[in-house]
Formats: sequence, structure tokens, C-alpha cells
Amino acid sequence: MLSAGQSKIRVRYSDIEEDLRKRILAGEFADGCALPGEIPLSKSYSASRKTVRKALEQLCNQNFISKSRGLGNFVIPAAERDKMPRITERIRVMIPEEGLQQDFCSEVVAGIQKYAAVNGVAVTLGSVSETTASLTEQYRNFQCDAFLWCSVPEEKLSTVKTLAGLHIPQVVIGNSIPGAGAVFYDSLPAWQSLLFMLYNAGHRDAAFLERAQGAEWSSKRQQAMKNAARKLDMNCTILNAEPGDQNALENFMREHAEINAFVAISPWTEAFRNVLDKMSMQIPEDFSFAEMTAAGVDNDSQITRIYIPSQGMGFAAAEMLATHDFRKDPAPVREIGCFTVAGLSTGVVNKESRLVS
Repeated sequence: MLSAGQSKIRVRYSDIEEDLRKRILAGEFADGCALPGEIPLSKSYSASRKTVRKALEQLCNQNFISKSRGLGNFVIPAAERDKMPRITERIRVMIPEEGLQQDFCSEVVAGIQKYAAVNGVAVTLGSVSETTASLTEQYRNFQCDAFLWCSVPEEKLSTVKTLAGLHIPQVVIGNSIPGAGAVFYDSLPAWQSLLFMLYNAGHRDAAFLERAQGAEWSSKRQQAMKNAARKLDMNCTILNAEPGDQNALENFMREHAEINAFVAISPWTEAFRNVLDKMSMQIPEDFSFAEMTAAGVDNDSQITRIYIPSQGMGFAAAEMLATHDFRKDPAPVREIGCFTVAGLSTGVVNKESRLVS
């Protein structure tokens, strides 16, 4: 508890709010009991009544206490509190251990932080490896109000499902989990635009190097690619393998020697270039390829880039958590448009594997 000895230090309402919350959780103020009035709290915390009032308003917004006109502020029982919606002011972003080293995750986090900076939402970073018990405790102790999941491995989706069963507000980027919000990107416009470029370059067959198999976002993307190819009467062949498996890629390219146009998702790009180097003498001069990337655009590149609008996905997910009523609709869905970048030509590889315009 803050002491009167801190009188020379300006006490912030957030410090009082946090201290009162801890005292309630510790049982010092029992369920249903009245808190001390504004004047006693002002003296106790050596703060103005205005500061104390702001702290109490925040606790009301969080459904920790209820205000009864003329009677004071009362602690809402924990069992009641768990069933009530609360204003989201603290978002915990769950990413893989190596998340910020991945272009996709770092861009998503940047989008979340943009929303947070404008709207006064606090953001903390967590790991998808954290236990269900730990995350539940964080939520119940008001260390965070909602969870935003990015690049969740299949084996950790059970954690999301468990938290959804507890009616904890969550948004998952790229997956659809019952009881949780979801943000996807709609890639159909991108594929139509990209395949049209390849079509105009003379290609009627194209290959798509996918990074994952079975995930919903992967299935949606593959279906969008096929739909776009169907509209142009092109053939679309998809390689599903572990990203970076050069042997699988080389075998795939040999088995489909008729295909001279490839679209590579970012984990495949390095392996793809390596295979190009290895097979350079067999590559025809009309060979074309494009890369899908979350890291933005390299303006010096002569390869067509499809940009995943990752910051937009992060911004939309944070906005959904902060403004949506998850009690009324626990699983909202939003799709973000994905478009090819204008002004870059399709990459063409000559027999020495150099990129030319």
C-alpha cells in the first residue's frame, strides 16, 4: 500500500488504481463490502480527491467496483465480475519465442502498437508457450484484459480454445477458433493481379510454393490462388512441403518442367533461389517468379512482390479487442485486403541465374 511518506511525490491515479486492485484481490476488501470514501483515500494515498476519483472510475470501468449514488463504492463479487464485460485497456500479444525476428510478427506488433498509441491501450508481449493457468491468472488479476495471438503453432491452439471456454476476449490472426475473434487477409485480389501479370508474360501454368498444410489461413489462400487461376483459365499447381526443403522443391520443379512461373511464400524464397542457382543451366529464359512477403517492398527488386498487410491486420485485431462486445458475439471475423505492389515487373531469370528486367 502507498504510504503518507510519499506526500512529496505526485501520486498517479494508475498507482492508486493498481494498489486498490491488489488489496481487493488479496481479500483486504471482501466481495460486496464498501471501499473507504474519497476523503479517507485521499489522505491515505496523499493524493487529491480528483486523482482518487479517477482511480475509482477506472476500477468501475474494469467491473471491480460498482458506484451507488449516496452510498459509496462497493466491491463486485469475483463470481459476478468474471461474467461481466470490461473495457479493454491492456492487450497481451502472444507470439512465438522468435516472433520479433520474423517479419510477419514484427509487422503485426507494429500495427498493434500504432492502434495502442492513438487510443491509450497498453500492450505487453507474451509467448505462445505460456501455460493456460498463467494466462488465466493474468486475466483474472487484471494484468491484461484480452489476448491477441499471432503465428500460433497447431499444438498451442488448445490453449486458445481453453481460454475461449472461459469467455476471455481473444483475437487470433490467421486461424478460426470457436469462441475467439479472427482476422484474415483476403488474398484473392492479389492473386488475380499477380496471375494477370504472369498471364501477360505468356504463362499458362503457374506453381505456388506454400509454407504450411492444413491451417485454415493456408487453405483459404490456396483456394484464392486456384480461384484466381480459374478466372484466367490458367493451371495452378501447389507444392505443400516443409519450408526450405530444397530436395522437395528440386524434385517438384523437375516433375513439373512445363511450369516456368512460380510464386514463393517468404519462407521458401531462399531455398527457391538456391535451387535456381543449382539448376541454372536448365532454366529457360522466360522463367518468371514472384515472392509473397510480410516485410514490405524492396524498391530495388525486379521481382514482383505481394505484400501481406501485416500492420493492418495487427491494427484491426487490436481495434476489435478494444471495441467489440465479445459477450454478445464471441467470434467476430474480419478480413483485410491484400494487394500486389504496383510498379514492379515480373522477375525473369536468365541462364546465369541473374535477375534481369
